[in-house]
Amino acid sequence: MIASPSPVNVLVGSMGSTAAQNLVHALRADASHAWRVVGGDLQRRHGGLGLADLDVGLPSGTNAVHYVECVASYAQEHESRVFIPVMEPELRAAATHRGVLEGKGLRVLVSDPECIEICASKRKLAQAFRDAGLDAPAPRTAQGPYPVFARPDCGSGSRDALLVTDRDALERLGRPDSVLTEVIEGPELSVDGFASHGGQIGQLIARTRDEVRGGLAVRSRVVEVPAEIPSGLEKLCARLRVEGFFNVQCRLVPGRGPVFFDFNPRLGGAMSLSFAAGLQAPELLLAWLGDAAWPGPAVPRVGMELYRRWHNVIIDAP
Repeated sequence: MIASPSPVNVLVGSMGSTAAQNLVHALRADASHAWRVVGGDLQRRHGGLGLADLDVGLPSGTNAVHYVECVASYAQEHESRVFIPVMEPELRAAATHRGVLEGKGLRVLVSDPECIEICASKRKLAQAFRDAGLDAPAPRTAQGPYPVFARPDCGSGSRDALLVTDRDALERLGRPDSVLTEVIEGPELSVDGFASHGGQIGQLIARTRDEVRGGLAVRSRVVEVPAEIPSGLEKLCARLRVEGFFNVQCRLVPGRGPVFFDFNPRLGGAMSLSFAAGLQAPELLLAWLGDAAWPGPAVPRVGMELYRRWHNVIIDAP
């Protein structure tokens, strides 16, 4: 009788987020390996309760030292091999103190601190796109020409991003730190992927963003990755030293090609579609850990669609 392989123990942060839940669902669907998941979150009650094998509380990542101490303690107690932070500011804490955690024998799936800082700034990220040979929206000033697109320099989920039609509207906005760019039109595309050490890309899946609510795609469809994207994206990931799951967003502008405007060095909220369509999360994690060979390029299930339906978690009275 052949013994079944030992479970792969992982600690996942921000279990209340859709992004973390997507990954755990993907690991649960792996028929070849057993995954034992400890899920941590700041909230005692959250939408991901019960999805992990064990739910634990984590402090806010804003107190990086305390956060890292708690992660290390849980990892040691539950023999976790890898920690996967998901949302800010835990990404910053894990990246900054990665050496401390890995000194205790815990692998941390996170990009370099500089990468996280660049991706958090719309100004810095736009320059990083251009340095990698990728097109980005042209910058604008208060002088125009109008209309312009205004976004906070630091922000996520398309919050407070809006079209500004003239100088008076910009002044009424009262946000002198806004990043102003040209307005770009065209179908919106997300590309989900995984980068190994030094930014080398393992797999890519592209999907449309047909309907977006609060920055999260709630209706999406898998398409072929445009031929002009992979080489520039690999150059970007290498320059930024991206490591782990990532998501990049662009618009396909007729006569111009893909114009990139956002990059998230972490799991994404609609990445469940990419996992179902060929982004092999368990195989990629095992290869990153050194337990398996790197899988070949993703073979996307083109035409597969996501229609998001929210669910309720009901907890009985004690």
